[in-house]
Amino acid sequence: MTGDNGALWQTLQYGRQAVEVQARPGTARTQGRPFVLLHDVQDIFPGAVRLQSGKRALAFMVDAEGNKLLPLRVPYLPETPMEVIVTEDALSPRSSLKKTPSSSILRTPSTTSLNSGDDLPERTSRPLRPARSSRQPSQSPKPPRQRLQQQEYAEEKRLVEQAQQQQLIEQARQMQLVDKRHQRQYSGSGHDLESVPHIKPPPIPASEVPALVIPRKPRQGSNISLSSEETRSQYRKSVMLYQSFLQHIRAGQTEQANVVKEDFRMHFSNLEVEMARNHDLQSQMLEMQQTMLEMQQNALDRLAVIQNHVQAILVQSYEMHECPIPRLFVVLPRELASWDSNNMMRNRFKLFFLCECGEHTKASHQHTRIPHHVHLVKHEGYELERPTEFFRRYGHYILKLLQMLKYGVTVGGFSVPAIVPTRASGQKDASGQRAKPSSFDNYNHSNLETGVNLAIEYLQQFLSQDDLGSPTEVHPDDMVETLEGSDLQRMRAFLKNKDEDHVLSNLYRIVTNDGYVKWVCQDHYRDTCNTQIKRELVDLINLNNGFFDEHHGRVEVVLNSPTVALQFYKALERARFVQELQIKLKWEMTYQDVKILRDALQRSGVTALELTCTASNAAGELLNRNKRAEPLWQILSNPTLRSFSISGYTGLFRRSTTEARPNGLRTFKTSEVLDWKKDSTKVIELLQMSPQLTDITVGCANVIETYKGIREAAAQRCHLTRLTLEAGHDERLSAQFEDEQALVSLDLVIPSLSSYSHLLKAADCISTLHINARTFGSYADSTPVTDLIVRNRNLTDLKIACNVSEFSNLYEAIRTCVLANRSSRLKKVCLYRGENQFFTPDIRTPHLVSLELMQMRIHDSALLNILNVHGSKLTKLRIDTEHWKPAHSTALREATRVAPTGSRLTHLYQTCSNVDEGVLRELSMVINRSNIVEYQLLVDQTFESNLDRSNYWVDYLTCVGEKLTSLIITCPEPNDWVVALGRAQFPAMERISFNSPSSNKEGHPDGANNSSTWM
Repeated sequence: MTGDNGALWQTLQYGRQAVEVQARPGTARTQGRPFVLLHDVQDIFPGAVRLQSGKRALAFMVDAEGNKLLPLRVPYLPETPMEVIVTEDALSPRSSLKKTPSSSILRTPSTTSLNSGDDLPERTSRPLRPARSSRQPSQSPKPPRQRLQQQEYAEEKRLVEQAQQQQLIEQARQMQLVDKRHQRQYSGSGHDLESVPHIKPPPIPASEVPALVIPRKPRQGSNISLSSEETRSQYRKSVMLYQSFLQHIRAGQTEQANVVKEDFRMHFSNLEVEMARNHDLQSQMLEMQQTMLEMQQNALDRLAVIQNHVQAILVQSYEMHECPIPRLFVVLPRELASWDSNNMMRNRFKLFFLCECGEHTKASHQHTRIPHHVHLVKHEGYELERPTEFFRRYGHYILKLLQMLKYGVTVGGFSVPAIVPTRASGQKDASGQRAKPSSFDNYNHSNLETGVNLAIEYLQQFLSQDDLGSPTEVHPDDMVETLEGSDLQRMRAFLKNKDEDHVLSNLYRIVTNDGYVKWVCQDHYRDTCNTQIKRELVDLINLNNGFFDEHHGRVEVVLNSPTVALQFYKALERARFVQELQIKLKWEMTYQDVKILRDALQRSGVTALELTCTASNAAGELLNRNKRAEPLWQILSNPTLRSFSISGYTGLFRRSTTEARPNGLRTFKTSEVLDWKKDSTKVIELLQMSPQLTDITVGCANVIETYKGIREAAAQRCHLTRLTLEAGHDERLSAQFEDEQALVSLDLVIPSLSSYSHLLKAADCISTLHINARTFGSYADSTPVTDLIVRNRNLTDLKIACNVSEFSNLYEAIRTCVLANRSSRLKKVCLYRGENQFFTPDIRTPHLVSLELMQMRIHDSALLNILNVHGSKLTKLRIDTEHWKPAHSTALREATRVAPTGSRLTHLYQTCSNVDEGVLRELSMVINRSNIVEYQLLVDQTFESNLDRSNYWVDYLTCVGEKLTSLIITCPEPNDWVVALGRAQFPAMERISFNSPSSNKEGHPDGANNSSTWM
């Protein structure tokens, strides 16, 4: 079988287990034939001695003289599985442990000449992967136990047994020395042997048993001839200790297992004399001892792997823009009392966040009274939406964090103590099941271990089934070390009862001295900040009508004078917990004012600054005019500042004589209009000194010239991911870049398509494109648009502003182009003008198109044409002018009548005045066959002004009354309408509301305010 990278893979079968091992490419010694090395097979199946295909034994490859090639190898058999034949001793528990490599034990007496093996690379562990399910036979054979008949294999078997026996004896002698570093003695001076069997560790899932260690139940003392009752008692206690050890080691309770193993070692020593003359006892005790050593080593190896994954998670550092929400979270059963062990997939979970406390939360100025280790946040937790999709995306990540809570870890300034077993988590009820609390609000010490164990068991079962069900997908474990801001934002969408107005789990964001973000609970947040300092800052913010978001460390404030600003700056310097500052200074700033702001920011903990200010042009500032921006450039070089935004200020690039300094900026934004010919030198300096800059937003006079200049300058200086250029309201360019500044997304607001034709022709990797032409050109010739689609096959989203009359033809041209180019990935297409929109989420699927007509400033013929063609796709409609004619109602009625889907109208907004009552009869037919979600009607004319017209409207309202969601009367003398509607038995009197004519200035029925309902 050939892999994706051209590698050859050979399927191996042993019993019900099937794996694929990589085959070696052919060499001169094998006459170019690929082959599989025996020692590669032995690395997977210890004790393997030969391979066979069906009933045919596969011969080892030989050279031209008939001598076996060393290392031993067999020919590669594509599309044919090989069955592994092992020695019978390899099936026992003793041989299941990882042994000395077989190449150092086995000998081949039939080989008459030794090949150097220089045609092979140095021996390494070969990669293996699970065999694809389609390659596995429907019925796997039972484990083979065939006798070796050839003399050479009998000799190999003897050598293997001899080496294993010597190794087993040596390990038994050294076991007492090896395990001393793992010991933890019982409290007291001696060991209470009788109490050991009563230790009841919690039952654990079988999936946690090491795969290569299958312990066998020891024989009871009655089956072994022992010389005395004391010896039998010692042996029985050894067996109970052995079984207790197995339970503890499987449950991950290594400390308890070490204590039990030390007691077993003492019993082992007491039985040494009896073992010297009793071969059966010696064999059984050695086997138990060896299995304990193997399982402990497997447990240590498993813990090492878990700790490596957890370490990768904990030491990963995030800056403010990379960690918008807390990153450490786990899932626990929603209700322990209703846990269903028989049908695991029926169980439900809640998501809980963890507090990232550690060395960084220990206040240096005071003695902390609370522990600073990672823990569950005190919160009710969050229900999960689409749990299957959630576990597929985040299951492996959560599993590592659950294992972190279970086993504990200390790394990178974080400490996570292992869960201490409690009697509540290990007790069983009369039926033999775990004892479970009846209900709970939050997890506490007594039930946390149970919840963690159940969640681990569930995730291991779910992920193993999911991996088998989708073998071609990328393994989600790759996310463990690469969970990024986008992954965190996506995770929030899976939470049902998320706090819309608060931070998740009421956590607080802090920034460490290294500039990295951590999310901590309220107790640890208070332990890091001074309460008195915070109170002073909050008082100043409230005094200036500001806002303080304590959870994010964000301050928004408007300061009216330099005196007030000085007071605020002093409080800001002391409040190191402020991370984001949005400040507006309402006076013209002098050179000295900017220097004071610079000094305050350098002594604060601010990492993101949004500054709104203007520069002073007073006569006293003439001497400082050409250097007034220098303090701002010094603010940019603040080593803790990551985001800088300034608006309203002019002269940032021209009023500075000093060169830019190195900085750590990620985001830079200014509203000042750049002239690339005059300001390019200073911009290039900024790019040169900002190697981590990824996002730039600037104003400019010439978008194309500035775009080319910044791209060329940034190519060798920083790694831009977003560039936004604005030239007033009529021209805007926003571009996104990926690896090596490849253009992947372009959003344009342009005066015409032709003015950007050169840029668009050069772009071939655009993924999203928005052409919002303020001056609408004609798209009668759609060639420029279709050429863009053909050239950019990765284009997925296309949004174009055009006339309503061009909706149909442009849509058909785009769809025809996409269908003709199968490589095109275009799906979403939106054609719009103002509030009118023609949209489809998939251009290849016609019935997904939706039409919205919310502005009636459309030519009669254009409106009639689009209703005739796409009237059945109309979802939103506003009729508030005389532009909607009876012919349009007729066209809409006919389109919805003949369409298979009928009417898709869900939102209708309508007024009385300026609307021809002749449209109502046909329109009412459409309304009554539609599934209306919102129908608002505004009565804005007096009843007495035209009685015939008013009575016609009353009849219409009575006809569609069941569909109305709101009837708003804004005219004078509204009671006349109420009386008339009452006489006509209007079915929705409770939905009538009144509004003064002046409050609805827009003339739209959804603009009602201060209304009172008439009952």
